[in-house]
Amino acid sequence: KAASMLDTTKSELVFVKDGKITLPVNFDAKDVAALDMAAADRLLGQFADELHHDQKCAILFEALTDLCGKHRADSAFRFILRDLDAIAGTVADGYRLFASSFSYSKIKSELEDARIDYTQKIHKTIVDIQNQLLGIPVATIIVASQMKAPTTCGPELLVNLAVLTGAWIFVLLLVVAIINQWLTLKVIKDEIDQQQTALRRDFAKVSADFVGIFSKLKDRIWWHHFGLGIVLVVGIVGGGVATYFN
Repeated sequence: KAASMLDTTKSELVFVKDGKITLPVNFDAKDVAALDMAAADRLLGQFADELHHDQKCAILFEALTDLCGKHRADSAFRFILRDLDAIAGTVADGYRLFASSFSYSKIKSELEDARIDYTQKIHKTIVDIQNQLLGIPVATIIVASQMKAPTTCGPELLVNLAVLTGAWIFVLLLVVAIINQWLTLKVIKDEIDQQQTALRRDFAKVSADFVGIFSKLKDRIWWHHFGLGIVLVVGIVGGGVATYFN
């Protein structure tokens, strides 16, 4: 019933999905003897109720075509007979998602949208302070070129003091901006953790399939934290060096 048609002349199940997939019904006495009857009963039991029968067949269709793609056509049916327990589990999980008004593809699509949104938010933490970051080399050149060697308490000393004050104001503003972006990254990470926790709670069976999405986002946040930390250290050290040599 899950197949698109049964070719009785060739003893083949035919599935039509992005093309024609044929599944020869090949098995022997050994396959029958090794059959897991409990798994077979579990699979058949899910179709005993006519409620959402078509949807269950569609889920079974996807499971069977997936297995057909992993094995040679002449041996695929034997693998299906040996893998009835996993197939029954796939149907049960798929139907559970369907009954909850969700589907695997919908969850995947929503998480992909969330990944793009979080990536943009993480990237924005650098974009928002890029003017301050670009100002570091400019400020360094200005400080280095404007510093004078004072011989007495005259204009040169006042110029140095003004330049040094401006440099430390820049460093202070840079520190405030970086700390603000650190806090923003922490908020984003908390949001990601909450979404991952909700996925594990509501869809425990499929949550493991999406661990990679959350891991990549958290890795990206870590690298942004690390990069901002380096910039902070460079700014403070630069201010200290300028003060020392003044």
